[in-house]
Amino acid sequence: MIFKKASKILLPSGFRDLLPPDAEREADSNRQLMDLFSSFGYQRVKPPLIEFEETLVSGAGISTSQETFRVMDPISQTMLGIRTDITVQVARIANGSMVNSPRPLRLCYSGEIIRVTENQLRPERQLCQTGLELVGSESVAADVEVIKLGVESLKLLGVEDVTVCMTIPTLIPKIIEKFNFSKKLISELNVALERKDLSAIKPLVGNAYPVFKKLITSVGLFSEVSESLRAIEIPAEARKELISLIESATALQKVISGAQIVIDPVEKKGFEYQCGVSFSFLAKGSKRELGFGGRYMTGLDQEDSKKPEPSTGLTFFMDTILDVLPKKNDPKTLYVPFGTPDKEFKRYLNSEWRIIRGLTKEKDINSEAKKLNCSYILKDNKTTAIS
Repeated sequence: MIFKKASKILLPSGFRDLLPPDAEREADSNRQLMDLFSSFGYQRVKPPLIEFEETLVSGAGISTSQETFRVMDPISQTMLGIRTDITVQVARIANGSMVNSPRPLRLCYSGEIIRVTENQLRPERQLCQTGLELVGSESVAADVEVIKLGVESLKLLGVEDVTVCMTIPTLIPKIIEKFNFSKKLISELNVALERKDLSAIKPLVGNAYPVFKKLITSVGLFSEVSESLRAIEIPAEARKELISLIESATALQKVISGAQIVIDPVEKKGFEYQCGVSFSFLAKGSKRELGFGGRYMTGLDQEDSKKPEPSTGLTFFMDTILDVLPKKNDPKTLYVPFGTPDKEFKRYLNSEWRIIRGLTKEKDINSEAKKLNCSYILKDNKTTAIS
């Protein structure tokens, strides 16, 4: 039987081939980030792409359950899950095979994740996720180290006009629990808070409206809203959360440069398993977050862990970062004619040059070099620009 060749090879929605030069740019960016993380004491780990489903979607992984692809393992006859977030796996490693390693434990990673669904802002279902986790410290210094390292990472790659958006997703629940709101009302309130819609919030919360209004009107540059945030009168337990956010932002402001700090005390979307100070990174030229992170607890629902540990970390989405990186000049491409001795071109094997060797005797060296997009030819032991 003869099959007709398809005129176009299609991939499933949300998946794509990463072609030159983007594949190389992504790999190069990852190398730079891993080197930077390593220089600050973060050790690299490499979790598997697939794990037992019950492990992958337990603890912090519960929030990723709806996004997880499932497959049946033909060997164990057990349901497996394809990872949607490497942070969950690193948390498992920290409280499992590395539970006896000295704390604070610093780990970093880079790898592919796959998600079931797509959305308008992030249509990709396969993403390269690169990040780090700091396990075993609940100090403000840990928050600052991670966020500052995130800013330094983006600056290293050449990202301009970085903004750090800070929040604390436990604040609103602490306020809400002091009021006798129904589940239906809380659901409607969360939607209105997400939209920052004061007109929708007012009839829902009644006498509590001034509190929510002050929180929403305090969204902005930390340097401009810090005093108004401190002045907000809220229940004692909620105030502890707010002060934690203010302290971290204050400490961060003292040590970073070249980045703005924005505070949004009511933001919760995207921080489903965070339980303290959280953040995201934005940059000029992108409508999407370049990365995010924050406080969480490792060891939840892990039978082999000693106890849950306070942790913080960050994750970068490399596809979004590539979109805002300034374009770099490609290395000069040098065509080396067939039969040229190695010793004549070895000195060009560096980052400034890309070597293309001829594999057969050329009838016309210039034409062959042009066909392969070379800009120079090695001739008589010298480089000659192609006219």
